[in-house]
Amino acid sequence: MRRRDELDSRRAQRIRAANPEVFQRLPEIVYNNPFQTKEESKEDNARLCAVCHCEYAQGDVLKQLPCNHQFHKGCLMPWFDTRNTCPLCRVELRA
Repeated sequence: MRRRDELDSRRAQRIRAANPEVFQRLPEIVYNNPFQTKEESKEDNARLCAVCHCEYAQGDVLKQLPCNHQFHKGCLMPWFDTRNTCPLCRVELRA
């Protein structure tokens, strides 16, 4: 049992919330793809938010991480309350 407590403690130390200033500095992108068709959107996972699994819609505000992955701004805010990594590739955001 002690070993498990030690592992949980180490895991908790590694998992940190993202610095709010870092989140604010991330580039914002307004999604705009006038050529997208329904068929294309079903085939292209790059047009899906990996956090909420919804398609991006015209006018959605996205945040772009340093690893170039993009997510809905509203989806990333709660994610970064408890983590400081990309939801997809787990690259750590540096302050």
